[in-house]
Amino acid sequence: MATNGGEVRYSDVWVSGAFGKLAIGKGDGAANGTFEAFGLLNYLGGSESHLLWQGATNLRYRDIDGVSRTNRIRYDSPKFGGGFHIAATLDNGDQNEYAVTYKGKIAGGKLDARYGFVDNNAGDIKSYSAAYKHNSGFGIAYSDSEDDRPAASGSADTVSYTHLTLP
Repeated sequence: MATNGGEVRYSDVWVSGAFGKLAIGKGDGAANGTFEAFGLLNYLGGSESHLLWQGATNLRYRDIDGVSRTNRIRYDSPKFGGGFHIAATLDNGDQNEYAVTYKGKIAGGKLDARYGFVDNNAGDIKSYSAAYKHNSGFGIAYSDSEDDRPAASGSADTVSYTHLTLP
């Protein structure tokens, strides 16, 4: 159990096996982190990631993806097809989250690709990101998301990033 100043941030009870993992408690929704594949560029070591381009409309948040630290029931599949993984969550407040991810080796490097969808009563959130880092140290990543929930301006939020690493 992780806490922050007395507030419980994460607390889960789960069962896992060949079927995957079923968790009940307070934690991340299935789509949380689907905007953040660009982290692959820094975590593989070597060079530092540089932000090449950022675009935003009516930006309320730095990144837009699933919910963090919420009461929920979450299912995570076992990995299949060489690196695919699916997850689904019923969040507190009748909000559903879904994610499909792929992490694996391809074309002399590593690929991290993610898609997340949040079905919220007030609107939907869609986020996706992909990052590729070649063994030479070259890497590129793109992240994009859209939040259809009504903003004060009456229009949706969107945010996009493009990152590049050089050896």
